[in-house]
Amino acid sequence: MEQMLEQFFISVLNMSLTAGVAILAVFAARLFLKRAPRIFSYGLWAVVLFRLLCPVSFAAPLSLLGALQNEAGASGRMEYVPADIGYQMEPEIQLPAQSISETVDRTVNESLPQGNPSGSVNPLQIVLYLAARIWILGIAALLIYSAASLIRLNRRLKRVCPGKKGAAEDEETGRGKRRYRICRFVGEGTPFVYGIFRPRIYLPEGLSLQEEQYILLHEEIHIRRGDPMIRALAWLALVLHWFNPLVWAAFHFSGRDMEESCDEAVIRRLGNEVKKEYSASLLAFAAGQKRYQGMPLAFGEGDTKSRIQNILHFRKPGKLLTGALLTLCAALAVWLLANPSPGPEADGAIVQEPDETIEAEEEETPAQETSVSMQVPQQLELLSVEDVSSGELDGAWLVRAYSISRSAESVDLYWLDGQAPDEIVENEGLAFAEDCEFYVNREMDRRFFEQVDFPGFADAFQEGMSGGPEGPAKTVECVFENGQIVQANLKDPLEAYGITAYEPPYPDTFYEDMQKNTGLSGPELLDTYYTLVRTEEWKAYDGDAACTLEIYSGNIGDGESGIILFRDAQGEILFTQSAHSARAGWNNVYRGELDGAEYILILHLEDRDTYGGYEYQVLHYSAPGVISMTAGSSFEWNENGTVLYDAGYFREWMGRLTPYLEHSHLLLSTQEGELRTEPVSEAERYSYEALRPGES
Repeated sequence: MEQMLEQFFISVLNMSLTAGVAILAVFAARLFLKRAPRIFSYGLWAVVLFRLLCPVSFAAPLSLLGALQNEAGASGRMEYVPADIGYQMEPEIQLPAQSISETVDRTVNESLPQGNPSGSVNPLQIVLYLAARIWILGIAALLIYSAASLIRLNRRLKRVCPGKKGAAEDEETGRGKRRYRICRFVGEGTPFVYGIFRPRIYLPEGLSLQEEQYILLHEEIHIRRGDPMIRALAWLALVLHWFNPLVWAAFHFSGRDMEESCDEAVIRRLGNEVKKEYSASLLAFAAGQKRYQGMPLAFGEGDTKSRIQNILHFRKPGKLLTGALLTLCAALAVWLLANPSPGPEADGAIVQEPDETIEAEEEETPAQETSVSMQVPQQLELLSVEDVSSGELDGAWLVRAYSISRSAESVDLYWLDGQAPDEIVENEGLAFAEDCEFYVNREMDRRFFEQVDFPGFADAFQEGMSGGPEGPAKTVECVFENGQIVQANLKDPLEAYGITAYEPPYPDTFYEDMQKNTGLSGPELLDTYYTLVRTEEWKAYDGDAACTLEIYSGNIGDGESGIILFRDAQGEILFTQSAHSARAGWNNVYRGELDGAEYILILHLEDRDTYGGYEYQVLHYSAPGVISMTAGSSFEWNENGTVLYDAGYFREWMGRLTPYLEHSHLLLSTQEGELRTEPVSEAERYSYEALRPGES
């Protein structure tokens, strides 16, 4: 609940910043439209109201926010304050007018408290916690004030209208016969409208027929235009954005434009000859009269001087001028409503041919470092009974080895795919060629091979091995020529202890599978079964490109689940990750930054008491639009002896994982069957002490 409150507060902050730009633009337009009918400036305030109450909008090439060098997220939201700012090591905001606010941005960002990885929370999380609660207190104060004003107004109306609940009167207007509820109160006071869905017009007794005609027509125009509803929405926006002084100014001046445009409508209806009498009636009501106003549900006449000046200067424009003003204001409204649309080179994306992209990524990504002399295919199959029985061995396979003979320089005990366990001892030895090249990977979480001689290879292989098929085995990549091994790569020397460097992730097909199973397209599937929780931006480690992460939660009928869509600058899906609460293989996905590079951490955790396993992958995004794994490892244990457990090795394994956990926040999790999306740090939850198996 606390996370939801803070996320909602950040969303309101972003809406307030966007609306602030629109408010300033409307104020500038009001100066230009000073001599134009007030209905045009009143209509522009609707744009501000939309920006204050709706966090999303459409995208268009022509946008004021785009002209100010802003960018919209993939969800259609303007996000100057990141949703995860409380979890960033170097928090950063971006004010709406980038082109003129770089100095302000820098000053504000430098003043923000930096992240504290060693602490339980970041300092900015405390600031957000306090700010969100102060914001709620401000909302509560305004709501209490509104409720008290309504109660006071109702009591006053009961006193001034004793025994009258309002009498229905028929009024002839230019649009036909309309019925309005009118209540006449005793004593002095200004006329006003009260209510939203069934508004009433309250009039003081003793009005002349001419004054009553003016006032009724004025209030009827308010009701027909829906001004009571609009004013109530404007008050709601003010309550939500009470901390923004521009919103208070907009509330005041939009109310003035509303009243003045309504006065102009009366003059258009009755003719210019009633200007003096109409102004005189306004002045009479303003002189020493009590106003019955508490909140927008009951608004009356105010700012008499400005209204009289506007009435006296009002001239009904011709059709040509009216059309031009209408076109101008409509174009301005679209310009203010539209979010920037991404261009063909948005986010600095580099478009390359697929093969060239992959090749470039393999050359540049640190995780791809290997010995230059290695020529082993990336995807190998286990050596099988059929492969051995086919004759001379030529090619590359994986060999599941239990023992290496130093004297014979061969793999003397191994398992063949398709072979029963008791047949292992019957296999012929697999000899190493005299000029065989040996490589050993010394890392736990990546592939970085070092060339060694045969004794060094045998020593690395022997670590943790029992020498018999009852114990653990190790996987060796072997290249055969004429039945002999000419290259042997020991990928995971600690495999006997359950530690292996993780292979690049298999594609997550949940999103595609659900489309096939339901017969729905991707957008239809999301609209039907899922809700967008939030979006985040994942920046490339080697450029200015960014990948947009869309985080969804929902239930497709078989338990709660979540989906993360990784989209490039053009909105194309590069990668997906899912998590399901009711299926095996709970998933945890995090986003973080370490040593200046942003990453995605995917973590699987399974503990079945007598066996279990943990595995993680660290992904980076590159400017050409490629997602690559730069680190990853798995750890497993069991009690049947096929995997050993060593506390020192596990501590070292956790030492590789912990920094990624400490510098990241959660995107999606279904661990223990609970769907979670709150952006929290979970370094403590998955520490060495929390995850280590029972040690004996």
